[in-house]
Formats: sequence, C-alpha cells, structure tokens
Amino acid sequence: MDATTLAPDAPLPDDVPTLQAMVRELLTELQKLRAENAELKTKLDAALKHRFGRRSERRTPPPVPAAQKPPRRDEHGRSPLPEHLERREVVHDLTAAEKLCPCCGRPRACIGE
Repeated sequence: MDATTLAPDAPLPDDVPTLQAMVRELLTELQKLRAENAELKTKLDAALKHRFGRRSERRTPPPVPAAQKPPRRDEHGRSPLPEHLERREVVHDLTAAEKLCPCCGRPRACIGE
C-alpha cells in the first residue's frame, strides 16, 4: 500500500511492516520537501538581496583634490540672453469687470509677479 495514494479517510493497514514502509516513504518525501524548501529560501534571499541590497554605485566617491578635478564640460541648457539686447517690461492688465470673480464677485488675486 502506498502512503501517497491512500485516501485521507481510508482505514490504515493493521500489519506493522506495511505501516513502517509507509512511514519511511513519508519521511523520504518530507526530506525532499525540506531540501526543496531550503533551496527556494536561498533563491529568495539572493533575489531580495539583489533587489534591495546595498549597491556599490550608491557609495559616495572620495573627495578629489582641486588640482586633480577634471575640467568642466560645456554647460547645457538655455544660455542667458546677451547684455546688449533691449529689455522691457510688458504688463497685461485686465479690465475692472474681468478682475472680478464670476462665481462670487470678489476681486481676483494677482498672480505671476
């Protein structure tokens, strides 16, 4: 009689050698499951360490003396306007009716200054 194919509500055999064989079979299956469980735990620990562990890229680099600093690269982004260009301030003012809130009728707050 096989321990794995035995139904949970089926009666157990009465002879001792058959019961001992079933117990041995269950013990070997238990050992296999424990080994598989340990292997899966090891894989999970490695995956978690890889995902959430410390990384060498996160370390702050040691300070470099000023004489050894590399030259600055070209600045990127928008360059400032030349000084010789004329600058003038343009204010777009609303009428008195447009300054009032259409919902409550109170004057609106000035934004963008």
